[in-house]
Amino acid sequence: MERIGVQKFLTGTILISENNKKSHTIYVKAKEGETLEEGDVVQILVTARSNDVYDKEISAIFKYTITAQETEFEIKDRTNERYATLILKNTSIADSDVTLEFDPEVLRLDLTDDIYTNRKSMETTTIGEGEFLSKITFVMKGESSKNIRFYKTDITKNYTYPNGNAKSPITFTKN
Repeated sequence: MERIGVQKFLTGTILISENNKKSHTIYVKAKEGETLEEGDVVQILVTARSNDVYDKEISAIFKYTITAQETEFEIKDRTNERYATLILKNTSIADSDVTLEFDPEVLRLDLTDDIYTNRKSMETTTIGEGEFLSKITFVMKGESSKNIRFYKTDITKNYTYPNGNAKSPITFTKN
């Protein structure tokens, strides 16, 4: 991962890239004492400047509308893999209760994961003579990410999400 120098000014932040990286991730936070509400529009001025071989500059203003979802999730998977990985990102500053619900006949949580050992609550489903986890609630730290492994009952399936119009096999709720 490239390390980017950051300089803060009253008007914003300058990202200094030494190797012509084509993309950067920018997190938008409200100023101290202010809040961003769903529907608010944030304008981000981006200026690209080159002074290596020649001096050139280009600028653009991007408008970003704040949405209600502060936690993002995706599922990484491949056909014939034993497990799928759920990747959660909490972009909120605050800790959040997160609930995951899934069909244990399709996916089964890796019970060695700390979300299981540190859970706030859980529900199980009976399959045959066994009890299997089907719903779990845990605390996700603010401004953090988490990879959670789920074992697949059918390794020939691919549960990658988002993936076109495919529905996620895991229901995610932020409480």
